[in-house]
Amino acid sequence: NRWTYSCWIKRGDVVSAMTVGLSTQAASYGQEANLEFNAGGNLLAYGSSNGTSWTTFLQSTQVFKDPSAWYHLMAVLDTDQASSDDRWKWYVNGTQITSFSTNTRSSQGTNHYTNSAQSHTIGSRSNGILKFDGYMADVYFIDGQALLPTAFGRYNEQEVWVPREVDFTPAEMRYSDFVF
Repeated sequence: NRWTYSCWIKRGDVVSAMTVGLSTQAASYGQEANLEFNAGGNLLAYGSSNGTSWTTFLQSTQVFKDPSAWYHLMAVLDTDQASSDDRWKWYVNGTQITSFSTNTRSSQGTNHYTNSAQSHTIGSRSNGILKFDGYMADVYFIDGQALLPTAFGRYNEQEVWVPREVDFTPAEMRYSDFVF
């Protein structure tokens, strides 16, 4: 299971929990994975393998609550990696998040049901709750590749992380897999 999710966001509501990124549900209900902000502004990966028992897999210690800031969020999953720290990587504005209050990494080879064969939702869970409040731009899901932040952004002359032109082939772009 290997993929990259990238988006630029500007939060409107900074006090409510909301899904900011990819939410996916496997064909059999109850196997779901979500990328969200909690009410405190921490980024987290949250999911269930049985529909009743929900678990936070990763939760950043870093808080993202500036309503005037644009954030480039990037999640990279590669469960084929031998080191558990290399299986999930998160980046904000080109910098990898390395400090987590919850850090339960996936086992090698784990299927998180996030791939081109599943239905995906952006900006809410698959059941429509925890809707994102704000702006989203340049949303990409690249199935089968673990990319670096430089595929989507760069530092400008003022050392500010800014978007760059993305040049993927149409086969790598899977917009039709998303539900907005």
